[in-house]
Amino acid sequence: GVNKDIVGKATLTVAGTAMTGPQIDAKLAPAEQLYGAVTAARNALKAALGAYRSALPGLRQFVADLELALKGTFGAGNPVLADFGIPLRKVKAKTAETKAKAVAKGRQTRKARGTMGKVQRLQVTTGGKPGLALVTPAGQVVPGVLDGPIPPGQGEPTEVKGVVAPASGSNTPPAASSRGPAPATQGQSGTGGGNTGSNGSTQS
Repeated sequence: GVNKDIVGKATLTVAGTAMTGPQIDAKLAPAEQLYGAVTAARNALKAALGAYRSALPGLRQFVADLELALKGTFGAGNPVLADFGIPLRKVKAKTAETKAKAVAKGRQTRKARGTMGKVQRLQVTTGGKPGLALVTPAGQVVPGVLDGPIPPGQGEPTEVKGVVAPASGSNTPPAASSRGPAPATQGQSGTGGGNTGSNGSTQS
């Protein structure tokens, strides 16, 4: 606008100073140059940011892979990793109070859950011992072939006198009868499809 509208005037008073058109142009020239430089720099920065954002995912993956490779080579706690800019993980030392609380809490948890150790589990056993008796197709026990069951609290097996004979017309005779470690009922006798043993126990 200076060259177009102030050409016909000799001077123009600006802030109390009379200035010609060329003087005004000379005063504005540096500002135009600085503005042009800022605009160019802004455009260059915008392009550089775009290129950086496009390459960032691949760069992050490579850095992660490189960190894993370095830790695998030197060890995760090796101070050499600091030379590559990899911070070492700081392990906070536990105080005696913290350790004591952790031990107490662990014991309470084991007690609440009923958790037992290896030695404690070995002390838990079942009472008695199962037995096996061999029988004939008629349902009669073959004596002296196999021991009978050992009830809990006794050291000798219970003699098995007999078992229930197969129903009439049955084609499948019992091959063997297994006796579990059920305790014998002392001082009682009865029937119900079974024979009474010599010790007063009812075998069914």
